[in-house]
Parts: sequence; C-alpha cells; structure tokens
Amino acid sequence: MTISAAQIRAANGLLGINVTQLAAETGLNLNNLNQFLSPNISKDNLSKKTLDIIEEFFTENMVVFTENEGVQKKDSIAKIYKGKDGFRRFMDDVADTVEKHGGTICVSGVDERQWEKWGGKHLYTYMERMTEIKKSVDFEFRILISEHDDHEVAGGYATYKKSKEMFFSRTPLYIYGNKKADILFKENSVIVWVIEDAALADGRRNEFNLQWKNTSDEI
Repeated sequence: MTISAAQIRAANGLLGINVTQLAAETGLNLNNLNQFLSPNISKDNLSKKTLDIIEEFFTENMVVFTENEGVQKKDSIAKIYKGKDGFRRFMDDVADTVEKHGGTICVSGVDERQWEKWGGKHLYTYMERMTEIKKSVDFEFRILISEHDDHEVAGGYATYKKSKEMFFSRTPLYIYGNKKADILFKENSVIVWVIEDAALADGRRNEFNLQWKNTSDEI
C-alpha cells in the first residue's frame, strides 16, 4: 500500500503537527514535503524510501495508515523506537519523563558502550540535561552493570552497583515514570519497546529494587 498526501495530512492532524514539524522530526526536505502535501500544486510522488521514513515516524507515534486512504490512531500504550534517531528520541523521552515526574529510575543489563555507539554526541547532551534536572527535581537514578564492567558514564546523576554475572541480563531494561522499556542492541540496529502502564512499571521497579537491595557492591 502506497500512502497518499491526503493520508499524511490527516496523520499530521491526528498528531497535532504541521509540515514543518514533520520535516524536523523525520529529517526530510521541507520544500519537497510542502510541494507533495499541498492540494493545489501539481507534484511528483515521493520516493518509496521517503514514504517509508514518513510511515515509520507515524507508526512510532501510534498512527497507522489503512486501506482506502484511511488513517487511524492506535488505541495502544506501546511505542517502538528504532535506529539511531529512534534511540535518541527514547533518551529524550526518559529526560522529559524524569523532569516531569522524578521518582526512581531503574536500569539494568546495560553496557554503556552501546549508549555511546547509538547515542553519539546526543548522549552527552542528554547527560548534561539530566545533570541539570537533578538540581531541581527529586529523582534517584539506579544502574546495575556487570561485575566485570568498569565503564560508566552517568556518574553526575546516577548511582551504580555491580551485579554478579550469573544474575546479570544482557537485555537492557529501563523503568522510568510509569513506563517500562526493553532494549535490543544488534550489530547494525537497535530497537526500544516502551510500554506505558503504571502497574507494570511499578511491578518491575519492585523486582529491580529487590535485586538492588541484595547487591552490595556500590561503585
């Protein structure tokens, strides 16, 4: 199914964004988008790659394109972030949530070299922001790393403990606010699944805090 200009305009409306914001979020050329989306201008179709980027953006924001030029807002609490841009948007969501709600943020199964790889320079912008948030928002950021890992980058706002290897999962888990995120790093890709559900987040937070309490090696 090839998505149409009318569907994209409708999807913009569901998210409450305009074409300028769509271009900024997707990294696509604003002039090309303006020409394609204008109902009064004769235009060429966008490339499949460009349409795929647009569709992925809306899918991540819970808007799907359906048959017969339909558009639907998904009634779901799940969100998926993919690739470098998606991973950076996930980091921004963590910072936004912490700034708004504070509380205890629980992280396990991490190798922060992956954060450096996929976050790039944005990682340091994110860490600077978290350090600033710490000055005015009451939160505790707990990170469990492997007992064999001495690489930690978030010491300005986080507390680290080392987990015994036999209890250490290599699939990172993030719990922040009322959200739970599972992260899958592959050689050439990264996917983050975020579920927003207070009961689920609190349950996993309780499990994490029990492990935290029973882990004595604080860095």
